Amino acid sequence: MGLLDNIRTFFGGTNEQRSTGDMLPISVVTPPDRLGPTQAMGLSTVFACVDVISSAIAKLPIIPYKVQKSDGRRVRAPQDDLYYMLNFTPNDNQTRFDFVKALVISTLLQGNGYAKVIRNPHTGYGAELELWHANDVTIILDSNGTKIIGYYNARLEQQVPAGDMIHIRNFSDDGIKGVSTLTYARHSLNLASKVEQEVNHYYTTGGGSFGILTSETARLNDKQREEIRKEWQKNFSLSTSGLTGLAVLENGMKYQKITINPADAQLLQTRAFSVPEICRFFNVSPVKVHDLTKSSYSTVEAVDLAFLTDTLSPYLTKIELEFWRKILPRNARKSYRIDFDTSGFRRGDTSAQVNLYRSLATIGAVTPNEVREKFGFDEIEGGDDAYIQVNMTKLKDLGTQPHTDTDTNIKTDTESNE
Repeated sequence: MGLLDNIRTFFGGTNEQRSTGDMLPISVVTPPDRLGPTQAMGLSTVFACVDVISSAIAKLPIIPYKVQKSDGRRVRAPQDDLYYMLNFTPNDNQTRFDFVKALVISTLLQGNGYAKVIRNPHTGYGAELELWHANDVTIILDSNGTKIIGYYNARLEQQVPAGDMIHIRNFSDDGIKGVSTLTYARHSLNLASKVEQEVNHYYTTGGGSFGILTSETARLNDKQREEIRKEWQKNFSLSTSGLTGLAVLENGMKYQKITINPADAQLLQTRAFSVPEICRFFNVSPVKVHDLTKSSYSTVEAVDLAFLTDTLSPYLTKIELEFWRKILPRNARKSYRIDFDTSGFRRGDTSAQVNLYRSLATIGAVTPNEVREKFGFDEIEGGDDAYIQVNMTKLKDLGTQPHTDTDTNIKTDTESNE
């Protein structure tokens, strides 16, 4: 047990935990050749990918649904404490947006997102969600090393049962701990970081002023050459604050420019290549990170739909299932569901929305008040009735009202004579 004692001591374990022999801590160690989250976020493409994914998920409403026993249909649950906790204030320090965004960022950059569930002692439902930093958390396994039995926070010195900890994994090959996207993208990220450093070095050393000085006088000695070189560097190098760009040539000297621009040195091409390369690891279209070289604004709607189905859906499913599994008590899981409302992503332009809701309204799929709610209008009296396109008869009155045929009111000549 000496090795386990040393590991728990490193992570801040207490004496009580060190004496428990059936708990195995699992932690994530950052490889030395990998950019850390802070350094990686310094790359604009990484920052944009993480920001667009986390913000898109954080802005979606979280809706609890109640499953009807009669037909299995879902209806929105009452707006009770569970609804307000999920949508507005998961804890006293954060709004829903800030909480979900931080949880997703931790999942992307650290591989794991953690939130402690604080339950209502009377109902057993989750009443508060407390975000835990991934670097502070150690996963505790059973003696076989196959089942998670708890989580330990070394900074807070708290141990939480597995059922009271929301754990969102980014990519996991064992189902226990997640792996950061940065781990698999480290080669591309290192290349992108070195290119940025090279470009920065190129310009700070006077990248646009390469050339040759020729003199018609006798051969210059070493001291003269060094003095000319220093004078030139003082005027043109950003590293020495040489911002004037003015050089005075003496003794018949002439300047011949042989500038090697970044395009010729393939620095800009390499930087451009790094954008789609990093986007592939985050499964984000370059258009979403403002690379419009191969796109146009006419494809934005299609990009948003692809972004929802290909990029966001896996994260949404993970969070929905974990919230359902951990926030709800076991006896309520059969009758409740927790889902994100993604209808906002499916909205097109105004004319497309009008045509959509007109089609739904004419088949009785939505009521006028439901359509008005989508557009932010107030309810109207009688707007909760559904209609179908049979002389705009109410759906509930079908089959009860007599059918009126105008042809029956027209009498033939024979009938008139009779």
